[in-house]
Amino acid sequence: MDSLKIFRSIMMFTIVLLMIIVLFLPAFAQKTTIEYAVWGQPYEVEMEQKYLDLFMKKNPDIQVNLTTAPFGPHHEKLLVRIAGGNAPDVFVLSELAVTQYIQRKLLANLDEYIKRDNIDLSQFYDACLAYVDSDGEPYAIGRRGGSIYGLPTWNSPCLISVNLDMMGEAGLTVNEDWDWDIFLDYCKKLTLDKNGDGKSDQFGTQNILAWQPAAWSFVASNGGKWFNDDETESTLTSPETMEAYKFLADMSLVHHVAPTNRERKGWALAEEFVGKNVASAWSHPWGLEAWSAADFEWTPVLPPMKNGNRALEFETCTIGMFSNTKHPEEAWELVKFLGTDPECLQIMLDYNVAPAIKSWADKVSDPKMKKFIESMAYGVAPQFIAQWPEVEEILNSELDLVSEELATVEEALEAAQSKINALLQE
Repeated sequence: MDSLKIFRSIMMFTIVLLMIIVLFLPAFAQKTTIEYAVWGQPYEVEMEQKYLDLFMKKNPDIQVNLTTAPFGPHHEKLLVRIAGGNAPDVFVLSELAVTQYIQRKLLANLDEYIKRDNIDLSQFYDACLAYVDSDGEPYAIGRRGGSIYGLPTWNSPCLISVNLDMMGEAGLTVNEDWDWDIFLDYCKKLTLDKNGDGKSDQFGTQNILAWQPAAWSFVASNGGKWFNDDETESTLTSPETMEAYKFLADMSLVHHVAPTNRERKGWALAEEFVGKNVASAWSHPWGLEAWSAADFEWTPVLPPMKNGNRALEFETCTIGMFSNTKHPEEAWELVKFLGTDPECLQIMLDYNVAPAIKSWADKVSDPKMKKFIESMAYGVAPQFIAQWPEVEEILNSELDLVSEELATVEEALEAAQSKINALLQE
């Protein structure tokens, strides 16, 4: 009798166990694995993993595997993997790379998903959408009103940081209504010969003639461009662009408020400001860390206007999904989460990363970071075309000749435009 009871108990347990397996096996079987590829330093990878841990907690039916690489190799590795038929489902792209990926049709069109899930694109800073909004072929950053091929997650605007102690000693206060002329006047008052040797050892600002992220602010605020609207020809010799570069060259060569290449004495851009060689310097939000060693008070301010127009350069990170992913729904859920989920965006802020959504400026307690985020209202997307690394090398090489007084601005821009147009025709 006891044996019969034991047998029945075992049978009952087996039946219940089988029922549990039958009921829950489909759920386990339906779990989908996708891959997410990013670049980053160790702390950035740590941040990305926190995103994914949160995502998988909210989406238990999706497993996301994270793959990482340093910034440069990340983009090269992606192209190799795509060519080999082993592309990740979702990946991050810089503003320099996203243009190439859209041109090569490697990014999925997100219009259908955005419409279906009621994603409000107006919540993003408009400038951040410029790189992923394409109106057709050929793709051009300057042409908008088409389809969306990714969502921006964070942005990194380029502002001027000013030494408040030096400004106070010169009897100056922060004036963000300044234009080019007022900026020049400030720089003149901040340029000093402290040791009386007849040479300036404190300059009002940096020489940014051949540093295009900062130079773009002057080009764009003056209505200039690097290329035409189709981005098929260089427009460096247009009156507006020429005037902007002439102003920057004159800052060092005529007004002597920015150091020439010889006067810089090997100073690195980041070291000039902390070392008190210049009273103002240009930076993205990395300045929050780079300037932390400064033994003086400083604050980021907006770049000067020209004829009432203000513009600034910015970097941005785009999240896109591979056009031929085998798991488009799961990939889209991750893209949507990384671009819009409030808890995910809070993690960004915790790591001093500025979200691309406008309303998040109100959630920032650090006034410096708040200034960086709010400044995106003046962001104008630089024309970082697919050949930009080669273009920038040509342009900077010619402009360096100006700083060394071996060429005029007109000669440098004419030479650069000719070489760049030849490059674009290849």
